[in-house]
Amino acid sequence: VGVEAEALESLVIAPNPANDFLQFKGNIDAEKISLFNNYGQLVFETAVKNNSCELPKNLAEGIYNGVLQTDRGVARKKLIIKR
Repeated sequence: VGVEAEALESLVIAPNPANDFLQFKGNIDAEKISLFNNYGQLVFETAVKNNSCELPKNLAEGIYNGVLQTDRGVARKKLIIKR
């Protein structure tokens, strides 16, 4: 496993479960987050600023597949939204 892959694997998205915001922690600069539902449909996408982003109030509770674009590649994480 290379250094880039290790950096992507060590990325933490918090809090999880989330309510109204996400923070990204690790030795990575997050650039954009995309959330997909269990049907593979894109339900939310936004630029990341200062390693955090706000979630829309109308985003339903559930489990989402998060795809995070970073300066070192793409990281994929499961996210739980709980209102």
